[in-house]
Amino acid sequence: MHDLASFTSNGPTSLALPLDAACSNPDKMWIGCHVRILPYQILLVRFNWVLGDERALVEDIGRRSDRNEPLKSVHPPSRSAHPRKADLDAMAVTAISTDLLRSCIQVDWGSSEKFEERKRTMSLKSVKSLVFSFKGLRAIDFLVGLESLTKLYLDNNNISKIENISHLPTLTLLDLSFNKIQKIEGLEALTNLEDLSLYNNQIEKTSGLETLQNLNSLSLGKNFLKSLDSVLSLRRLKCLRVLTLEGNPISKDPEYRNYVIAHVEDLKYLDHRFVDTSCVTAAREQYQDEMLEIKHKEAEEEVMIKVATEKAREQEAFKEANLVGVDTMFDVMLDEDPEYHKLKEIPGLLNSLQEYRQKYFTATEELKSIMLSQLAKKMEEVKSWSAAVTILLDERDKKAREMTIQLKKLNKEGNRSQLRQ
Repeated sequence: MHDLASFTSNGPTSLALPLDAACSNPDKMWIGCHVRILPYQILLVRFNWVLGDERALVEDIGRRSDRNEPLKSVHPPSRSAHPRKADLDAMAVTAISTDLLRSCIQVDWGSSEKFEERKRTMSLKSVKSLVFSFKGLRAIDFLVGLESLTKLYLDNNNISKIENISHLPTLTLLDLSFNKIQKIEGLEALTNLEDLSLYNNQIEKTSGLETLQNLNSLSLGKNFLKSLDSVLSLRRLKCLRVLTLEGNPISKDPEYRNYVIAHVEDLKYLDHRFVDTSCVTAAREQYQDEMLEIKHKEAEEEVMIKVATEKAREQEAFKEANLVGVDTMFDVMLDEDPEYHKLKEIPGLLNSLQEYRQKYFTATEELKSIMLSQLAKKMEEVKSWSAAVTILLDERDKKAREMTIQLKKLNKEGNRSQLRQ
């Protein structure tokens, strides 16, 4: 075991306390921390969870350093109480059970007894936060009935695929750090997500985040990102302000920081360092020509996306109005005629075809206008009918409730009469 005092005597150094030893009691866990040791001072650089009696251990270290007292040897809990990672892997959980889900519910107030009681009895619809950290999970599954869930912690497990969470659109925080994930996927429906951690996984590409337009903080540190161009897709995340990419192969490039600041706009923090105005100005000047070209391409892509969106909306309306294929019928008819391909090789023979095409276009435009008008009228009628049905059902429900109340009163009066007799 390490003696911290022996480290302080030799000046500043670093020490990593154990990160993966867990208590046999699931309510307590020893999670070590990376510490920067200066003479008579401990600075916690990174820590995860310190719960139960182990919190007192860290607080005691802080008190001793404040009083300039010699630091004693710090030992993690014994192996018998806290098995090592190999032992944890041997008893790893493969899926989320009902009991495990209940035990991982986070509640905010009350005594420990009340905590456990609330976990066992509260409705899953009201659960806001779940913490599955260090549970040995190999898959994400059985997260059903969690209609209000906003925070989901799945860090420090053996998960290799992001799946079965698309039905949780209320999530604002998702922690999948320290897993074995190789691809960003399955997040398309989580449009309310604001904080996403994929730190320390096996990810090689940043694609798969395009729909997360509310994302404010993203951690992709310690993955396998090898090309600086991989950060270009992050430009689409207009709300992104905090980004972590340290520990990837790209972070070793001498141009890494300037490249990211220039290409991912409006960042406030990159790898835990504040991005000030002078850094932004210098980075954009360095990549000025490249950024002009990128922005020009993005503008063209936006126009294409807008046209495609409008086309899809139009086709959906055509489907509702039974007009599918009417705008392409003329060309399809010609393409399916084997004689047409022969005749078009003869110069001048099909000159009049353009006139027929124009007549067809005019006729179909009139048809589309009439049919879409009828569709709008139909939808308005459906809307009015639905509103009328809702009003009628509400009136019947109200009447039923009144009759139920009257029946209960009659029963009470009848019971009183019997008692008097």
